[in-house]
Order: sequence, then structure tokens, then C-alpha cells
Amino acid sequence: MNIARIEEIFRYSYRKYDDLYEHFLNYADFQILITNLTLGYDTLRIRDYIDLDKIISKDDVKYPPESKFFSRIGKPNQIWFYVSDNFNASASEMLPGWYSKVKNGDDIKIVISTWHVREIIKVVIIPDFTNQNVVCKQLDLSSYQRDKKFWEYIGSKFRLTTLQNKDIYQFTSAFANAIMDRAKMDDFVLEGIFYPSVQYPSQSNLALRKETVDEEKILLKSLCKTVIHKSLILNEYGLPNYKQICDFEQGFYDPDKDKIQWN
Repeated sequence: MNIARIEEIFRYSYRKYDDLYEHFLNYADFQILITNLTLGYDTLRIRDYIDLDKIISKDDVKYPPESKFFSRIGKPNQIWFYVSDNFNASASEMLPGWYSKVKNGDDIKIVISTWHVREIIKVVIIPDFTNQNVVCKQLDLSSYQRDKKFWEYIGSKFRLTTLQNKDIYQFTSAFANAIMDRAKMDDFVLEGIFYPSVQYPSQSNLALRKETVDEEKILLKSLCKTVIHKSLILNEYGLPNYKQICDFEQGFYDPDKDKIQWN
């Protein structure tokens, strides 16, 4: 595995996504680990909203519309459904976005939705060899040992944020799409990609195809909403603190009417 060549493309190419995608698809020989999500597994999704009273249907809390920007797994105009297996992990993943788009001293209105896995979903695992991630600790990563240096390199990229490297999403989305398309070429359909949380590495993130949600392999189970305050005064690291300033308010979803109601 030519890690130096991959790094050269990432650093110097003017077509980072395209060149990395082509390399991972056609020239990188590595084994991947595929697992099934456990039936009954619950995942969490946190999103911020300007007006919580307008959250009235499932469409308001599921995947966002197409975006012209790269995301952790997606290229522009590609939709992915991002969830986490832990509240702290899900909230922590929002911090880079809140850092840039929310003013210090402002409040952030959020909805936490719980999504229930009801059908077998096959996902590829981005391994964690740092032995921090709870799920990776329970997995047999022996199939990755041959390419351990490569996967450690890939893992280091998945742990970077856009604050650390503004182009990192071009790398991770190129890798993710190459994996999905390589599987498709072998007539094998993957539903998503599992990777340790960037901000909270002991827990996990999961990116699923939008079709997985549309086909109701994962269902909206419950919701709650609250408000987070972003501090005006910065801490010793030059960063704002975030504090929940009101109780959780429970929501209920009626799938027959596709309606969300709040207490």
C-alpha cells in the first residue's frame, strides 16, 4: 500500500476528491471488514433548528437536503444520514459547526431523535487501532492486520476535523465512496459506513445511505428537544463552553399521520 502516494495526492492535487477516489477505487488493494448492525440497535441524531415549533414531521428530523459541500462521507449533492450510538458523541460532532456558525453568547435549539434498526443493515467498519472505541474493541480486527499501517493512516484522517484541515472531507468522502462503489462492482450492496466518533472517539458514528431511511430499515422511534447555551467567555483553551439550559421536552411520533407532537 503506497501511503506516500496517497498523501502526495491529498497534499498537492488540484482535484483532491477525484484523484483520491480514482486511486482508492482502482489502485489501493486492501481488505475491508463488513458487519451487520444488530436488530433493535438504537442510534441518535442531533440537529439544531431556528424554530423548534416547525418540527412537525419525520422529514424535519431525518437526513438534510442535498448540499453543495463535502461532508465526512458525502461528496457535493450526495445525501447521507448521520447518526451516533451515544448522546455525547452525537452532540460533540456538532461542535465544529457550532463553533463557526453560532455566535458566542447565543442559544442553540436542538432536537435529539432516536432511530431504531428494524432490518439487517450491512456496513463497512473503519477500524480503530488506538483501542479507544467501544465497538471496535469488541470486533475481531484480525482481517485488517495485513494492512494495519494503511488503516492506521486512514483512521488518522477520519479523526481530523475541518478546523484542523479544511480539505479533510475531500479525503474521507473519496475513500468512503470508493469503498461503496467497489462493493457495488462486486454486486454487493453496503448500506453504510461505521467509524469512531471524531470528537468522542470512545463512541461511534454511522453514515447510512438515504435509501436505507426511505425503505424504513431504520425507523424514527422517539424525540426530545432542548436548548444549549454557547458561552460568551472562552475557556483556558480559547474555546467556548456549551451548557444545557432547559430540561428535555419529550416528543412523540405518530407514523400513521407522519406527525410529531410535543408535550
